[in-house]
Amino acid sequence: MNMPSNDRSWPMGRGSLAFVVIAGLTLGSTLRAAENTERVEAAWKGFPVFLWMTTEGPKVDRDTFRALENAQITGTNVESHQSSSSHALAGMNFYVGHLAGKGDLHLRKPEESTSDDVPELPTIRPVSLSDPETLRELLRRVESGIRVHGPGRPLAYSLDDEISVTYGIDAVDYSFDEFALSSMREWLKNKYETVEGLNEVWGSTFSSFDQAIPETTPEIRSKNAERPLAELNFASWSDHREFMAHSLMLMLQVLSKRVTTLEPGVPVGFLGGQAPSAFGGFDWWSLARTGTFFEAYDHGLAPRMLHDFASPSTKVVSTLFLDPNGKPSSQNVVDLWRRVARGDDGVIVWSSDRMFKEGKTEFSMAGRDLLKQIPDLRRSQRMVAGAKRPKPEIYVYLSQASVRALWMLDSWGDGDRWHRRLTSHEHEHSSSIHTREGWGDLLGELSLPWAFLDSRDLVSKGGAELGAKVIVLNEALALSDQEVHELLRFVAAGGTLIADAHAAMFDEHLRGRNPRALSALFGLRRNGQDPFSKLADWRDGRTSQGTTERYFGLRRGERSLKVQEDLCEVMDLGYLRRLGDGEALYLNLDLRDYSNLADEQPLFAEDLRRTLSLFLGRHTEVALTPRLDYDITCRRFRLHRFGTEDAGLLLIIPNYAPLLDKDLMVNFNDLKTVVDPTEGYSASLAGSSSRFEIHVSAGKGKWLRYERQRVTVERDEKEEKTQAPPPKKKRRKRKK
Repeated sequence: MNMPSNDRSWPMGRGSLAFVVIAGLTLGSTLRAAENTERVEAAWKGFPVFLWMTTEGPKVDRDTFRALENAQITGTNVESHQSSSSHALAGMNFYVGHLAGKGDLHLRKPEESTSDDVPELPTIRPVSLSDPETLRELLRRVESGIRVHGPGRPLAYSLDDEISVTYGIDAVDYSFDEFALSSMREWLKNKYETVEGLNEVWGSTFSSFDQAIPETTPEIRSKNAERPLAELNFASWSDHREFMAHSLMLMLQVLSKRVTTLEPGVPVGFLGGQAPSAFGGFDWWSLARTGTFFEAYDHGLAPRMLHDFASPSTKVVSTLFLDPNGKPSSQNVVDLWRRVARGDDGVIVWSSDRMFKEGKTEFSMAGRDLLKQIPDLRRSQRMVAGAKRPKPEIYVYLSQASVRALWMLDSWGDGDRWHRRLTSHEHEHSSSIHTREGWGDLLGELSLPWAFLDSRDLVSKGGAELGAKVIVLNEALALSDQEVHELLRFVAAGGTLIADAHAAMFDEHLRGRNPRALSALFGLRRNGQDPFSKLADWRDGRTSQGTTERYFGLRRGERSLKVQEDLCEVMDLGYLRRLGDGEALYLNLDLRDYSNLADEQPLFAEDLRRTLSLFLGRHTEVALTPRLDYDITCRRFRLHRFGTEDAGLLLIIPNYAPLLDKDLMVNFNDLKTVVDPTEGYSASLAGSSSRFEIHVSAGKGKWLRYERQRVTVERDEKEEKTQAPPPKKKRRKRKK
């Protein structure tokens, strides 16, 4: 006789109750995911415009909803602690903000950021990102918020606004709490495997990982102040910064996964992200993988990183700040067109009290001016979304270790006031932010398609296998041996490597490098004997007399470079090394000031654009890329291409205020026809160098359809057949 089992688990055969229940739940979840996806995608196709509701604006009621609906505003925000029932009853769309609450992922302004005194050490984050209780509480809030707002069918969930390890990218040495240190030690075990490996990198003498404590910012600065470059070691500080960014990423990953489980098909993420810095945790290569709904503030090309690293299904939005006095703003018009051109999916308008007249549901002048732009923007967004962007030939290199190294160099002159490098200060003075923006402006003015390349993708995918023609090392101060190896493979296989300045000063751990990496890449050597306390002057290209060398109107990057004559040569743009089938160019230019230069000394900027374009023309299809004239025109307007080399669309947009009516000359080699689909303009062109004139109205984007004739390719092929093969070079025998 079979006795009943004490096992309380359900039998899992096909005829069992458990199988039926689980199958039903799975089917229900699948159907809900499909319904959510269809509903959400339909709403997001129309470039949704959300209005941020404040207590100073009109009431959240039917009259306000009716005014918004008549103006074709998509919806509003609803805070997680608020009710969304009025939206559901009125059929008004919304997204949920602060789903995980406020004050944990986004900290209130820390005392360490508001005091002039050096913070008491060690600093501890008020809410630990590694404390299991923190995670449990945030999950509880997320689940509660979805129960409340899920029935109203929101278009997205934002876990929080302006999240950060610190506050924005304020320099706060978080965190040395027991949970953070314990989690970091486990992270260090995975990274270094043995305590001997950790000691070798950190320069420490721990007998076990349990003893590992990273050095604070003032400790690491004092320790390295008088060391020469080759002996510098910021490894423990750098690992701490990297671990804190990793902790933030893990927290967001878990919270987003819970939302996706409960509300499949609805985008989830966070708003108000910042540019990468040593502090804050904004590693967009990692963060973009944690969700499907994001905003990055427009500093240091953070929105561009988000677009380049996010999945195609991710919804990217941005906030448009209306004038506080309700007046129209031409800069807002420029910003809207720029966001459509880069591929944003929607916009959040700040705020209801600026959109409406005080105490009324009548729109302000700023509100009416915005509403006039929406139809054109939505038409353009549909064209952008349906068009294929050309594959980038140029990649701008992004290294988080280099970002941290550059912050340390930037802050050196601050002395004991390094902790006063707040977010607003970094936006104004960060070399990392401004050099990226300089490269973005320079390549954008040349109308060249480009994208960011993260250091981890270079290592994992291989330098020669990237498919890129040019890699730009943007202030790549920190390069690992593996990165150097892959960059050398890329050049040897026919690629072109361009560095602005300060390349390969450190390895990936922020230990000072020996000169071999710079020599291998560019055939240059630098003086590594100056102590770190003098590196700020050395880095800015200042001479011993205190003057600053300039070229193309820009500061020289370094003053101590020495040319190895047998490895590289001096040319107009910098130092050139030929390696295998490719070339490596070291500009030794500091691009921090390029954007100011382009406005204040346009002839210098024009000269740099021409010279760089001629160099790139040897390595890319730049001659076949449409562009505006090199003068101030390409600064005032920006040209974007969509489609293939043979046919596609051009979009010309204003780049900054004031807005102008302008007749522009567009240069596009081998062009056959150009058609303006909105105004009926058509021109037939022929020849190897086509130029045509087009009128752009103030505050409007201009769309053109183009078709090219490929006559030069056939001519080049015939020439190649008649040319004799180049003589073979004699190889030197290597001495043993």
